Amino acid sequence: MRFDLNNPARVAITAVMTALVLALTRPIVPTPVGYTHLGDSAIFFAAFAFGPWVGMVAGGLGTALADLLTGTYAVFAPLSLVVHGLQGFVVGLIYLRRPDGRGLALGTLAGGLIVVAGYFLGETLVPIWGGPAAAIGELPFNVIQVLIGSVGALIYLAVARAYPRLRPHSND
Repeated sequence: MRFDLNNPARVAITAVMTALVLALTRPIVPTPVGYTHLGDSAIFFAAFAFGPWVGMVAGGLGTALADLLTGTYAVFAPLSLVVHGLQGFVVGLIYLRRPDGRGLALGTLAGGLIVVAGYFLGETLVPIWGGPAAAIGELPFNVIQVLIGSVGALIYLAVARAYPRLRPHSND
């Protein structure tokens, strides 16, 4: 399993998926303690359709760039890079190793847990990201964000049924 930077198609797919994650993360849907977005649905789709490396780059870079572009949430860019990058990689890896309904469900669950736990730990341990009280307050919103984002798994299923060649590749 490797990511081939000499493969123009793979680089282009990664760039497009990164742009999609950015585009779906950027619109701010305000909540009392921050914002939620649709970027997770694109991360799930990218990881299921194109594997762990595309999921990692698109998820991490797309969300970090969105945080930077909002200005208000720029401080979260490093945390988003790590958490959503890990989310995309693990989701893609699980589905690559088990490309069936169970792998899809396990990948979605694992990706959701990574986001919720990753933001909770990051915000708890680094005061600039809010501290323990803010981390606890944001838990329900992070869970809602991941539940909404899990629609990306359903979108992947629909697209894969319509276009059967869209399956995980072991050369990712």
